Amino acid sequence: MYLGPMGPFVGKLGPAVGYLWKGRAVARAYVRHINYPDTELQRQERDWFVGMVRFAAEARQALLLGLRLRAAEEQMTEGNLFVKRNKQWFRREQGRVVVDYSRLALSCGPAAGVELTAATVGDGNVLTVSYQTLPGMRGAKASDDVRVYVYNASLGRGFMAAAARRGDRTLSVALPDGWVAEALHVYAFVLDSQGRPSPTAYVKAATADSLSAGVEWNVMLGNQRNTATSLTSESISTERGLSVLPSLQRMNSCPGSGTAVATAVDRCG
Repeated sequence: MYLGPMGPFVGKLGPAVGYLWKGRAVARAYVRHINYPDTELQRQERDWFVGMVRFAAEARQALLLGLRLRAAEEQMTEGNLFVKRNKQWFRREQGRVVVDYSRLALSCGPAAGVELTAATVGDGNVLTVSYQTLPGMRGAKASDDVRVYVYNASLGRGFMAAAARRGDRTLSVALPDGWVAEALHVYAFVLDSQGRPSPTAYVKAATADSLSAGVEWNVMLGNQRNTATSLTSESISTERGLSVLPSLQRMNSCPGSGTAVATAVDRCG
């Protein structure tokens, strides 16, 4: 190859790469190395993973409280533990990431848990969350902290409400402008006096009008099944490409320890 007046060409120039090989100047076409093949299957896999990471990042404050002890035991971050324990509830369907929000576990631990009996949006766009201690739970104290996380599936945003007490039985929080009940998923867990979390409780938010119209709750904690007469089993599309598998109320547990109290099981491993 003619070296020209400037000597050998080394480096990338447009579609060509020049280099020295065994003392000779050589040029070849530039070959782009693709670390993330842009196939349909790869795109689906990336979207599936991004959906989980996006939720975990938004719920980081809740995960730091609810998964701290288990994450320390497994020597991983709370976010990685969330992905590990909840990945089966995120899946791709017809070009969208479908999420069963009702099954997500944001906490796990031995503390006596609560069940969310209702989460209603009323006048002034105020969310009122009602809860009670699960029957048969031992070690429950009225002074235990109840932490509530509210997630807006349409916007992909969430926030932690100010801590309430177990004995309060209700928590009211003003929602940001534009937040509507139909898009809200509410999670709660307890932190006892030793800072130990409980399993996660879940409820789908509703308006006060819809509840007064006769929404029926059928909660079976033992096998984690529930139904609501006002909802179907079809997924509900959202603006961010995430979909909802609707379910009104549930007690979620992280698989593992096998400690059973009444019908709630703390399984985190």
